[in-house]
Amino acid sequence: MIDTTTTPAPTSPTPPSAAPFPWFAYILLALVSACVAAAGLALTFWSPSSEDPGTVIEIRITAKPGIDLRKLEEVLGAPDYYLELLTDQGSIRTKTFKDTRVGSGLTFKLPVPVPLSAVKELKIWDEETIGKDKQVDRVDRPAREVDGEKFHFALTGYIPPHSPQWKVGLALAICGAAILLLTLLKFIRAQVL
Repeated sequence: MIDTTTTPAPTSPTPPSAAPFPWFAYILLALVSACVAAAGLALTFWSPSSEDPGTVIEIRITAKPGIDLRKLEEVLGAPDYYLELLTDQGSIRTKTFKDTRVGSGLTFKLPVPVPLSAVKELKIWDEETIGKDKQVDRVDRPAREVDGEKFHFALTGYIPPHSPQWKVGLALAICGAAILLLTLLKFIRAQVL
């Protein structure tokens, strides 16, 4: 008897089918890290400034450069200067410096600390013993350092420290950028291999 069974020819094993590339995971990780970096940058640079400008406890006036007050004071006599501070709640008047020349500057202490954001106007008056007081200079919306027509004003007081918010934003931006860079490097490595 003849054996007619044929042995199948040896075949090479079929390779397993390739797994699909995980596009979704890379895209999602890149998108999340880019959003974290963008939020950090926004927190660092574009956040609304709600910083407290602080308070004012005293105001120093000095002669504005280029104006010689001595000549005016010699003609008109020694002035009796006082300040009037107009705020949201009303006006505040400082004590009067009787027969005092500005010289190297005069410092007017306020009776109470006033928030700088509440100050609307600042006026310097020359107090007259007979008749109406004469306005010498004024400034609308004063800042910490500002020039008037004749005087330079320096408003001093408590200035609160800056918010550490920019540090948090910088940390977020650095972390987001680092994760995005690592994601891109891992993606490139997966494509090469």
